[in-house]
Amino acid sequence: MAIHQQHEPTSVVSFFKIICRWHILDEKIKLPMEFTNKCGLKLPNPVILKVVDGNQKKVHWTKINGSIWFIGKEWKEFLENYSVSHGHLLLFKYCLVTSYFGVQIFDSTTLEINYPYHELNYDDYEDYYDEDDDDDDEDVDDVVKLQYDQYQLKDKSESIADAIRSDRLERKDSNPSFEVVMPDSYINGGRCMAVPSNFAREYMKEGGYLLRVADGRTWKVMYKTWSGDGMACKKYKLQKGWAKFSQGNKLEKNDVCVFELVNNNCNGSSSTIIPTFNVLIHRNHIGSSY
Repeated sequence: MAIHQQHEPTSVVSFFKIICRWHILDEKIKLPMEFTNKCGLKLPNPVILKVVDGNQKKVHWTKINGSIWFIGKEWKEFLENYSVSHGHLLLFKYCLVTSYFGVQIFDSTTLEINYPYHELNYDDYEDYYDEDDDDDDEDVDDVVKLQYDQYQLKDKSESIADAIRSDRLERKDSNPSFEVVMPDSYINGGRCMAVPSNFAREYMKEGGYLLRVADGRTWKVMYKTWSGDGMACKKYKLQKGWAKFSQGNKLEKNDVCVFELVNNNCNGSSSTIIPTFNVLIHRNHIGSSY
């Protein structure tokens, strides 16, 4: 067990627990005392465990001798749903703002597990359009194809360009990725974001995707294509759920988002894995990234 806060946003407290046999048999686990001392007074009951596959589980906790324990049926169901057993490691990231735990699960080989497939349910999203929104037609490939080397940067933004070039080198020969410079139409009430056509045609298919940021939070989005009457080419967009992602990360004009496709079932890989983008956000207004 360890508590870790370096390199995390200040609103996130992280720790991990290694699962032992008695955690399974007793159907309970104690959270670190350092976490209890820091967050225990304002910890809601039940808490929400939000796994990186997009699923959530309510778990009640109880206090025993001053320590917080996850205990009982809900905790047992959580372990069973992900086949957690002796030797697994659970990484918890508690968000002080939203009061939920992001959870990643690693098996006894130290590799992150292949999360069991759960059909993503998008019916409760308010920002869903079945039809294309023509207001952003002019932005589609002009924005997403923009090369940052040619972008007219102000002095305060030069560090962003350096960070993105460095990030490109690190991602070279790795997972497929693309970059988008955020215009007003994607963030200030915008309900969708265009994907570069070359990337979309090669790596994506219509359906649900997860967007995962550095602190472990995830959002469900729907990817769709359109080819309306009189259109010379298709349009490729993340739309259902995009507004919540944009608002949840406080995106601003000229922020740069790097989307790295880490789980993909478009080209014949396991259909039980939900396709997932890791999203790195380079902040324009302060020249930082996370």
